[in-house]
Amino acid sequence: MSGTVSICKNEKIERVNATSENLSIGHIYSGVTTRCGFRVGKHEGKITGLAAYGDGGKMKDHFNKLFYVENGEIKNYGLVISPYQNKFCNPKKDLMKNITKIIKWNLYRKIQKKLNGRISDRFSETEFYFFDQKFTNKDLSAGVQEFSEEIIVKWISHWVKKTGLKKLALAGGFFANVKVNQRIMEKCGIDELFIYPNMGDGGLAIGCAYLSYFKNNKYTKDIGKTDTMYLGTEYSDSEILSYLKKDEKVIYEKSKDIASDTAKLVADRKIIGWFQGKIEFGPRALGSRSVVAMPDDPSINDWLNKRMQRTEFMPFAPSVLGEHMDDIFVIPSDKFKKPAEYMTITYDVKKKWQGKIGVVNHIDNTARPQMVTKKTNPLYYKMISKVYELTGLPMTINTSFNVHEEPIVMTPYDGLNALHRGMVDVLAIGNYLVKMKNN
Repeated sequence: MSGTVSICKNEKIERVNATSENLSIGHIYSGVTTRCGFRVGKHEGKITGLAAYGDGGKMKDHFNKLFYVENGEIKNYGLVISPYQNKFCNPKKDLMKNITKIIKWNLYRKIQKKLNGRISDRFSETEFYFFDQKFTNKDLSAGVQEFSEEIIVKWISHWVKKTGLKKLALAGGFFANVKVNQRIMEKCGIDELFIYPNMGDGGLAIGCAYLSYFKNNKYTKDIGKTDTMYLGTEYSDSEILSYLKKDEKVIYEKSKDIASDTAKLVADRKIIGWFQGKIEFGPRALGSRSVVAMPDDPSINDWLNKRMQRTEFMPFAPSVLGEHMDDIFVIPSDKFKKPAEYMTITYDVKKKWQGKIGVVNHIDNTARPQMVTKKTNPLYYKMISKVYELTGLPMTINTSFNVHEEPIVMTPYDGLNALHRGMVDVLAIGNYLVKMKNN
């Protein structure tokens, strides 16, 4: 299966709809990811970002030939869509690989027919659907994004209306798509939205733990509640100091007020590696292992992405003081703010702020904020509050503390390595501020 709809009520979960694996919107999205030259399972978010630059209307007729929604069921037009849909290819970039894939595909068809007289449903007759189509990556990205939004909104809207339930919870890797989540908030007729922060396969670990626990214990709302993603490893100042003493290429000092001292550096246009507390569980940096900077210099999107070896069209996301969320973003109600604690949704940026925060305001005037409060992350909240006092901007850039394609920084050694490689100007780690000696 690629998707299910369930009613959670009276301590029970009742499934009311299931969608087969061959009808996965995610597989189509992954296919476009590959077709655009990116890696499946890693770079789908780039397609979401690239989509804002394209014209999805050029692709509408093509995508509409694939799926439709009828009576709450996702259906197709006789085409078989498979997990291997992600083998879309770019003939100009990799001609020999494409030829090899075609040969293997034709050979597999012959073997399957001899074995059982049919083509396995696990393989797709539409594998090279866009093979000879001449569309730009921007338009193809916009097309698949708009198609995904339309199908999912129709599917969810049907079940919201049929069940009469207005509180919606989402999980699954597809809901890492923050723009889809925004459309669900806006168009599905719901009153409240929750997206599990580690929505992909990584979140299954928590689900398995809950399942095991509640087999032997009575269900209570408090035990099952998600209230933090700061679940990983942390390091004491003494442990951090032991790493610093071994590094002869850095200088460091212990701060009496790390939040205030870091805020002054941010206001002074320094790029800070913020390494504090327990590492985040999930795909988003949430102010534990984050790179922070001022959000008002549009040129930073280019040069900081280059320092971090990332694709330049991708917008940065902001960490925003919770009390300023309504002033900056269009949010229907407080019930739709919970996803912002974990950066799992975008909102429209209000016009008066669009020019002030160009780094985090995407070309379509949306942003994916992290809402920071005293309760969720006191130290990070204090640091951003000090930035606000110094600059009048109640936010900072928050991007994950890692070089592109590498895991997020976890240990002090990893943080120091990032400093050595020039990713950041200063490392704020525990109560220490660390710089390279030659700086």
